[in-house]
Order: sequence, then structure tokens, then C-alpha cells
Amino acid sequence: MKQILKILFIILLFASFSTVSFAQYRRPAQTTAVTKNTASTPMSAAARKKAAAKRRKAAAKKRKQAAKQKRKATKAKNSPDVNTTTIQQRSREPKDNLDTGSFFSFGAGMGVSSLGYKLDVGSKIVRPAFNVGFGYSYFFKPYFGLKTGLEVSSYGNNMKFTDPFVGRLQFTDYQGQLYDHRIDFEKFTEKQRLYQLEIPILASFKYKPRKIGMYADMGLKLGIALSRNYRLDDAKIEHSAYYEQWDLTIRDVPTHGFTVEEISDKQGKMRALSPVNAMAHAELGMLMQVTPRVNLTLGLYADVTMNNADRWDGKSKDDIGFRTAANNLPMNEYSGVFGTNLTSNSHPWQVGLKFGVMFTNRLTEAQKKQKAKKIYERWAEYMPECTSIPDTIYVPDTIYVVNDIYVHDTIYVRPDTLADQSVPLSTEAKQARQQMHDLLLETVIWFALDSYVPILEPADIIDSVAAILVAHPELKIHVNGHACKLGTDGYNRKLALKRAQAVAALLEKKGVQKDQMIVASFGATEPFYYTGEHQLAKDRRVEIIPVGLKAKRQRK
Repeated sequence: MKQILKILFIILLFASFSTVSFAQYRRPAQTTAVTKNTASTPMSAAARKKAAAKRRKAAAKKRKQAAKQKRKATKAKNSPDVNTTTIQQRSREPKDNLDTGSFFSFGAGMGVSSLGYKLDVGSKIVRPAFNVGFGYSYFFKPYFGLKTGLEVSSYGNNMKFTDPFVGRLQFTDYQGQLYDHRIDFEKFTEKQRLYQLEIPILASFKYKPRKIGMYADMGLKLGIALSRNYRLDDAKIEHSAYYEQWDLTIRDVPTHGFTVEEISDKQGKMRALSPVNAMAHAELGMLMQVTPRVNLTLGLYADVTMNNADRWDGKSKDDIGFRTAANNLPMNEYSGVFGTNLTSNSHPWQVGLKFGVMFTNRLTEAQKKQKAKKIYERWAEYMPECTSIPDTIYVPDTIYVVNDIYVHDTIYVRPDTLADQSVPLSTEAKQARQQMHDLLLETVIWFALDSYVPILEPADIIDSVAAILVAHPELKIHVNGHACKLGTDGYNRKLALKRAQAVAALLEKKGVQKDQMIVASFGATEPFYYTGEHQLAKDRRVEIIPVGLKAKRQRK
């Protein structure tokens, strides 16, 4: 069985290397053969005509495809859907390339296993085994990456004496006479089980030209024993004494422990089995794409322990013996067959079939657009009274284009960068707007925690702003509400909107028209910095910004 296991392990390793070589270095062999034939044999007139016809056909097909792509590009450019946010992927990465980066996996396998030890007498039978775990992989290239994780595996044997076996131990009786204590095993069946927590460090390879491909994993595992127990289910043992000098056998003397014992359900720990092991792992199978982000795997796997798991091997092991309360003889304490001199040289192994799921948390282009659309709709839900809602929403690794404005690494575009004073202003109105802007630079409208009652500094700021707006109805302002980072995003957006609406209500009472105010909420997305220092209390504020001018605050 061990030789078969070695052959299977070598086949898996060879197939894994073959998969990698084929994925990385595949070449069209037929083209090479045709080229060599063309170079060595001159073409006939008919062959030249045929080749020229093929070239013309290929060129026509290429022109047709180019025209089709050009029509599609023209149609997309002239599309009337102006409100749809356009998303462009960075040129450094191909579109929807989900073959590299981080992957997570869950897998479960079933097979057969053995503790792989040498048994002098009796026989051992392989037992069913399992392997479950999860892993994390990072693929540097579409075909190569590294993998680690946590797994739980089982190994075991069923051991029994096929023929009657007699164990001998020498003792001296109370008269000083030497005798052999014989232990006759009429029947004997023992189940041995090892459960390990395993940490793999593997090299991962995959080749997926279309929906179905191949994968291979190979490397090392560190196994930590969780349980290493034996269970003696059915045993019938007869104890007797044999005096060789007189050729005398003594049986059925219970007072001296010479009797028949029937043992069942005796359990214990296999102390001779190593608690930490180093293992070699190989796996090869099929890779099937379910969605662009999810793949199914099905393959064969093999684990073999490289070190000798019998840590008492080579040392003085005890003879097999049973010291029980019934016989009360000076024999060895039984700790399983694995702890006796009947076994040696253990290398636990496991082979089987594994099924798994491998997925990535990265988004495709369509999913990024859908996410942006949902966030936009959420904004509209939280700010139903806003007359201007930001159109640009941040999604990692993308650049958004809104009205020919390129935005990168930002969360929201401020409304004052998209809106403009639609009505031409007179010189007097522009001076009034600048006066209001300069006045607001020295003004702060604060709020207490979880409150939308404004604290004005100075107290007459609302009167001053309202006076300018009433005197110049053509002027407009942004009333932007903000909150600190305490609380959820949704709650902060609602609270910041209430704060902006409260300030707008005060201005309206002073005679400012509703159409002169653009109310918006920014939640906790824009913390306030003053002289380079961030203060959480100052995040709870409302800013008034004249339309057509940008806010000038001291930032970090």
C-alpha cells in the first residue's frame, strides 16, 4: 500500500508541473509544422492562389469587425442617457480581470487513510478519512499564487490479530521460580484514530482558458494533533503461567490472575504518536467557473507525513501486556498496540476526492455600476428635500467622469463645484457676494452632540447674511450640513440634513427666499481642520457658501 501511495503522489506532482508548463508555455504546434513545410517545399500555382484567397478573406473579416466596433463606439458616444454616471477602468488593468489578487476558498474531502506504521503480527485496515478547511490565496499572476489557511484532517487504522497470538512476559513467583506469563489473544480488534489541525503553505497554479480549467496545489503542511486515541472494541485474552523447567502450564487460577478476560470499549491515548508532524501535500483537479467571482473545484488530493510519527521508535518499547484491576499483575500498562514493540516506523497518509468553492470579493464593472447606483438612490432617500444631490460616488479602483470632471479617490463632489450662478450678476451684486463670502470666513455655526439647534458665532451672523440676500435676490447660497463620525453613516446624513434645514429655516424667517438656498447634507464625510488640528466637536457644523465661490477653510 505504501508503494502505491508513493506512485500516486509522484503522479500528482508530475501532473501539477505539467499543468503549469502547459498554461505558461503552450504554443500552436500546427503553425510551426506548416512554416517548416513551406520553407522546405516550393508552393505550386494552385497553392499560391489558395493562400492568397485565404489572406483576402481574413482581411475582409478584420475590416468587418473593425467597422462593427466603430459603429458601437459611435452609438455609445451619441447616447442620450446623460444622467447615467460613466465609469472608466484604469488602463493599467484589463477590464473585469478577476484572475489575480485575493481569493478565499472552502473545501471538504473524503477518502481513505492509515497511520502508516509497520506491524510485525496481525493486519491493519485503512479507515475512511475526511478533510475540511478554508484557505486564502493570493495570485500574483493569472496562473501562479500562494495559499495558506486552516484545515482539520483525520487519519486512522483498524488493527486486529488475524491468527491466535501469544505474548510472553517473564516473572518470578513468590518462591523465586522463573516462569513465563502468557497472554493468549483469541480475538483482538482495535480502532486507532488521529485528528490533526493543519496549516498549509502551498504554491497554487491554475489554468482557465474558458469556463472550465485545471488547478494544482503543492507544498507543505504543519500538522498539530488534536486527538490521538485508540479504542479496543472486542478482545478475549487468556492469562496463564508456563514453567519451562517443569513443562507445566497453570490456568484458571483467578486468585493469581490466571483467568480469561473479555475486554470491550477500552479507550486511551496513543502516547507514542508524535503530536506535531510535517506533511507533504499535492492536489490536482478541475476548475469550473460559476460566475465571474465564484469557481467550483473538484480534484484528487494526497497527504503524506514526511517525519517518523512514532516518537518511541528506536527506543526500548514495552512488550504487549495488560495490567488491569482484575489480574493485578506486574505487567505493562496498555496504551494501544502503537505503544508496543509490535509497531515501528509510522508515516500517516491520506488520499481522497475533494470538492471546494473558490471566490473573490472584488467587483466586476457591472457590479461596480450597480453599487454606485444603489448608493446614489440611498442619497436621494436620505435627502428628499435637497435641490442639488452630488452625482459622483466613490468605488475603489475606478475613475468616475461627471460632466467632463474627472474625480479620483474622493467620496462626494461638493455641490458648489458643479453648480454655478445661472443669472448674470451686476458689479454691485458681485461686491455683495464677496462681502458675504469674507463675512462667512470668520463665521462658524456649531451644534451640540446629537442636536440640530445651531450655536451661532457671532450671534448676528444670520441677520448679516439674510440682509445681503434680501437686498440682492439674484444671489444664491449653499447651506451644507455636517456631522462628526460618531454614529452610523445613515444617521449622520439625516442629522446633518436636519442641521442644514434648521439654518435654512432661520434665514427664511429673515426674509430669504427658498429658491435662494441649496440645502445639502454631507454626513461625516468632511471633517473640519483648523490650523492643521482636527477637533471632533467642530465637525458638527453648517457651512454657508455663496454659489459661484468655493469654501476656503484651513485644511490639514
